Amino acid sequence: MLLVLFNIGVERFALSCHAVVEILPFLRLKEASPRCEEISGLINYRGRPLPVLDLRRHFAGSPCCQGLSSRIIVVNYQDERALGRRERYLGLLAEKVTETVVAADELLEACLQRAAGELKAKHYLDANLVGRELVQWFDPQAEILAILGDRLDLLP
Repeated sequence: MLLVLFNIGVERFALSCHAVVEILPFLRLKEASPRCEEISGLINYRGRPLPVLDLRRHFAGSPCCQGLSSRIIVVNYQDERALGRRERYLGLLAEKVTETVVAADELLEACLQRAAGELKAKHYLDANLVGRELVQWFDPQAEILAILGDRLDLLP
């Protein structure tokens, strides 16, 4: 499985490319609705407004750096409350979005199953999956629902 690596502050994360629609360069965000303070702003994505969540601002308390390696990772997620489980898009603003790694499916699955059985808030991937660095697993579906919850209806 192909994984995208990125940073939230000094922490390194990986997410599956299956959830990624597109990776965009850092774009200036337009002001979002004040009813949903978790959303940092909006961008024009293929003619439609796309809400963007600044991961560093949410998890670390300070805004994402506007460096060359900062990117908006457009991910899809299922709005399970909507009729027919409608697929929606959300932009995740992250830093150091510069590389991908290939992880063997069976090793990744075993690692995630082992982590799910443990009562930890953070699920670290085995070093042999992603090289020598310590990398946390990022599940966009679970994170989006945990962060936005019942405020999903406020998104465009």
